[in-house]
Amino acid sequence: LYVVILTVLIAVPGYTYYSALFGTGDTSAILVIQAVMMVVTVSIAYYCALYLGLNLEFVWLAETAGIVTCLLLSWVWFECEKWKRLDI
Repeated sequence: LYVVILTVLIAVPGYTYYSALFGTGDTSAILVIQAVMMVVTVSIAYYCALYLGLNLEFVWLAETAGIVTCLLLSWVWFECEKWKRLDI
């Protein structure tokens, strides 16, 4: 339950920033952020489950790490103002 609560608390701002970036129409940035997020999530889950043999709660923390990655990359994209280069 604690893992789900932590994930939801991080997911709200993470997906909000991601959706705002989606609204700018910058599909290449969205693709990169989504790809990095999936690689981070799957890599951490794979490592925790198969190499470390951790419990399921720790494997589910990989989702939290993926959302944190999404939040950070979306925030950095807005802060560096690269989204303003688009002409729609």
